Amino acid sequence: MSKSDEIFRTIRYNEQVIKSGLNFGGKTLKQLYRNFEKMIDLLIHLIIMVLIAIVLIGMVELVYNIIMTSITIGTMDSLTVMIQDVATFFIFLEIILMLLKYLKDIHHVPVKYLIIISITAIAREILLAHGDALRMIYLSLAILILMIVVYVIQKSNIISDDDL
Repeated sequence: MSKSDEIFRTIRYNEQVIKSGLNFGGKTLKQLYRNFEKMIDLLIHLIIMVLIAIVLIGMVELVYNIIMTSITIGTMDSLTVMIQDVATFFIFLEIILMLLKYLKDIHHVPVKYLIIISITAIAREILLAHGDALRMIYLSLAILILMIVVYVIQKSNIISDDDL
């Protein structure tokens, strides 16, 4: 066998290896990557399910606190605590909806959910802020800015309606 035949045979072998993919224990690099991707995807789903369970536990605790506070309501402080718990409950609810949407839409969170959570959190702060008028104006401006952002995004078609 001549030197050129040996070179051509080596080239053909290398081409076959490249076409079939690198082989690692009977699996190609592409197959190993897909398996790794599936493991990471499963891990993300498990973490999100744990987060949902933690938030649900927090929501149950909040409902219990709201019920107990409403039974024994008598002072302004207990009313403030109840309002705080109700507002926190809605924030938790939005977080659960966002996490479920993330799982359902193949790892995608619409901007709308993040903005709604932000607006709810700011509204909670406004409900609980007492006496500081300047702070309430700033918080109200923050809500207005978030609403303007949603409006501009919708009108400019920067993000599709499904993403919003």
